[in-house]
Amino acid sequence: LSAGWTMEQYEHQYRQAFAEAAKAADHTWKAGKPIPEGALDGITRESVESGRKSVDIKL
Repeated sequence: LSAGWTMEQYEHQYRQAFAEAAKAADHTWKAGKPIPEGALDGITRESVESGRKSVDIKL
């Protein structure tokens, strides 16, 4: 695999995890709006790389 493709996949996984966490914390959240405080605290490298969809929200 090329390094560019691999980095693109990581970027996509993290972007998706961040968006899901923001929406879980505030169902009205949309891209471009500030992310609610604490919404990203439960995201770990392990959870993103394993593809787990659940997000542990610590508010």
